[in-house]
Amino acid sequence: MNFSDKNLQQEIEQLIKIGINNGRLSRSTVVHLLSGNDQAIEDYASVISYMKSAGVFFVDEDIELDHEIDKEDSASFYQPFDSTKINIAQKPLSLEGILKRLKYKEIDMNTNFQRKSGLWDKVTKSQLIESMMLRIPLPVFYFDGTSDNKWLVIDGLQRLSTFKEFFLDKSLKLTGLEYFSDYNGCTCEDLPRTYIRRIEETQLSLYIIQPGTPENVKFNIFKRINTPGLKLENQEIRHALFQGEATDLLKRIAESETFEKVTNYSVSNERMLASEIVLRYLAFLILGLKKFEDLDGKQDEFLNETMKQINKMSKDQIRNIENKYYSSLNRSWEIFGIYAFRKMTALTNGRKNSFNVALYEAWMYNLGKLTNEEFEKIKARKDKLITSFIQLLLNDKTFGYDISSAKRIAVLRRIETIRNIIEETLHD
Repeated sequence: MNFSDKNLQQEIEQLIKIGINNGRLSRSTVVHLLSGNDQAIEDYASVISYMKSAGVFFVDEDIELDHEIDKEDSASFYQPFDSTKINIAQKPLSLEGILKRLKYKEIDMNTNFQRKSGLWDKVTKSQLIESMMLRIPLPVFYFDGTSDNKWLVIDGLQRLSTFKEFFLDKSLKLTGLEYFSDYNGCTCEDLPRTYIRRIEETQLSLYIIQPGTPENVKFNIFKRINTPGLKLENQEIRHALFQGEATDLLKRIAESETFEKVTNYSVSNERMLASEIVLRYLAFLILGLKKFEDLDGKQDEFLNETMKQINKMSKDQIRNIENKYYSSLNRSWEIFGIYAFRKMTALTNGRKNSFNVALYEAWMYNLGKLTNEEFEKIKARKDKLITSFIQLLLNDKTFGYDISSAKRIAVLRRIETIRNIIEETLHD
């Protein structure tokens, strides 16, 4: 095919060579290449067809390629990531402008967020101030500007915290300065006006995610931009993006005595791990198994959507969901006790295997589906259920794989396998 833009034509031909040499190509790579050309984007389907006819094999980049691609997964419809939905504006702003936003709380420092704002020591903070005294340019800042009244920090939290501590709180005393050592021990109020003015007039480079950018796109921006030394866990990112009823609910459950007891106090919420585990079951409870399948098992999108839905719920709906969660949790305790959500192949002398998130997900989902009458029958026959479960762990290699994999097919199979042994126990 021919484009009026000869450079684009050449780039497509180069991409064909890359795809043929590598043996495969992702459709998203094509989208990124075409995104700056309106005509090309409209002809996306024709470009894909042309590249296929040239011998390019396309794969879904979310599929993990082992020795053989699972036929069901490879047949799933693939929607390429549309880079045109990334809407980030560059904005220069003086430090004085940032300080005003900090003063009037128009930047969400998110102190309730597990990414702590005080990770830098005093020397590191002081040398940041010294860099500005020396007029050394600072790295860029990233914000989520969905609400212009309150920007959310994506990258730059430690620098912003330092600005606040030095200029607004006036609590930081400079120490460890290399070029201005005479000012060690000084606060903001002690520095000569020459340096204060120089610092306040420092021009900062800001990148601001614009309103209307989809949540899943913002989620990916968070993951990519995050300072490597302070890398956020996925649930920490969700906690930042979906503040509200969802974050309150997860925190309430994750830090409850019931959750801690049933998980045997082995799941910490220090980096939002417990909150994510709670969310893993709530996602199936609220959105259902079909939604998980519709999303091709993309867990991040599944969990993001769940938090978004919780934030839209009424108080009564949230209370109902919370009660259902505790019901499933208590049922698990009544059946398994201290061995809940663990591989029960080593039960001597009270020894326990590690908490297994996959087992938690499968048991919570299936026990939560039972009527009260069915659960009472299961509880009366729990010895048989536990024996069947142990035999499954010992003899079924596929199940062993399924409870150690996050792939879509593994998630679906483990839920079905646990459902089957419950059904067998009920109808024996």
